[in-house]
Amino acid sequence: MSEEIRDRQQLERVQSGVAIPGNPKISMVIACYENHDKILLPLASCINQSYTNWEAVVVHDGPGGFMIQHRIRSLQEPRISFYHLPEWMLRAMIEQQADFAYCNMVHSHRQYQPMSCEPRACMIDGGGWIAKAEIVKSTPWPEPKNHSHADGYYIEAMVSKCKNITHVPGYLFTHN
Repeated sequence: MSEEIRDRQQLERVQSGVAIPGNPKISMVIACYENHDKILLPLASCINQSYTNWEAVVVHDGPGGFMIQHRIRSLQEPRISFYHLPEWMLRAMIEQQADFAYCNMVHSHRQYQPMSCEPRACMIDGGGWIAKAEIVKSTPWPEPKNHSHADGYYIEAMVSKCKNITHVPGYLFTHN
């Protein structure tokens, strides 16, 4: 049997509501940034699938997040969970009494491949860290201000002022 025929038969079984062999759980991670007005469309698509063994994880990597969380809760769908990264990072910072916390990333610049981050230039992006306000405010932005790695140099300068740095296990989904 050719691969094309096998693929077509598999597609027909899935479209007819027949379970995928072994009934594996399908996990979808949906990154959003202040898009509370657009989040319902991909979630409705998940809910309306004939295949039922799935979960959707919505990761909000921006400020606020209340409206997104409210919309997700209004769906009353237990297979959908919501994570607000800054709160997650802040909780880890508080628990570990850190001056600076950072996490790994899945970034569009790297074709959405996992990136093991370090608090130094070219190894972290602007959204994957959180630091105490006094350290952030006391660290000047490096010259030239428009350099492509300025955010990494800024992070290096901040980290040099920190006594306790923590790496939070987890990933931030970042896109440009």
